[in-house]
Amino acid sequence: MPINIYIIEAHPFMQCAISKVLRYVSGIHVCGIAATAEEVLGRLPKLKANLALSDMSLPSMNGIKLVSKLQIQHPEVLCLILSAYQEKIYVQQALLAGARGYIVKGKLQELAGAIQQVFNGQLYLSPQVRNYGAIFYNGLTRQSLVSRTYARWKKTFTLLG
Repeated sequence: MPINIYIIEAHPFMQCAISKVLRYVSGIHVCGIAATAEEVLGRLPKLKANLALSDMSLPSMNGIKLVSKLQIQHPEVLCLILSAYQEKIYVQQALLAGARGYIVKGKLQELAGAIQQVFNGQLYLSPQVRNYGAIFYNGLTRQSLVSRTYARWKKTFTLLG
C-alpha cells in the first residue's frame, strides 16, 4: 500500500525541497501540497492522504493546532511535524496533540525513514529531540493512542455539557 503524503508547508522553497526528496522514494507519493492549515482541511478528504507532514509554523494556525483538528476530523490520517524548533515544549505539545513524529528541519535525509516508521505504527523523533518525547508513547500502538485520544476528548465534551 503506497503512503500518500500531504505536505503542509508555508514556504515554497521548503515545499519544493520536501517534494524533491520524496519523489524518488519508492512507496511514497505526494498527493497534495498546501501552504495553510485551512487549505489542507478543505482538500484532505478528496486526496485520500494517509499521512500529513506539517510544518510547525503556519500562517493563522500552527502545526500543533492543525494536528489536533486532523485527529478529530480525520483520525485515520497520521501526522508528522516538521519544525525548526527543538525546545522540549514544542515536541511534547505536538505529541499530546496526536502527532506520531517530530522531525527537526535541516535533516531532510531523515524524512523517508521517519515517514516509513510512523506509517508502520511507530513514533519517530529526530535524534536532537528524542529524549523529549519518548516517555509519552513508549510501547503504545497507533490504535491504543487513538483510543486514548478519543476517550480524552469524550470526557472533555461530557464535562462541558
